[in-house]
Amino acid sequence: MLHSNRSAAHLQLGNKEAALADAQKAVELSPPDFQMSHIRLIDCLYALGRYAEAAEACRRADEKDSSFRFRSEFPAIKRALQAAGQLV
Repeated sequence: MLHSNRSAAHLQLGNKEAALADAQKAVELSPPDFQMSHIRLIDCLYALGRYAEAAEACRRADEKDSSFRFRSEFPAIKRALQAAGQLV
């Protein structure tokens, strides 16, 4: 949880790369059902403009925990990425 919270703090301060590093560590260390670590990772990737990776992070989060709360948004995310040419 420490890395997840620190990731959020870094992101708010505009330290996107540091936020991403902490979010990745949070996902690595957290139990699969700790959704906040996945949300932090998705937020960081999105903030960095890495939209395809953000969509992939959504998919991986769903694989780990089928109750992932953004699951219903996957089709909309995929359509937006396709429209932007970020996803084939």
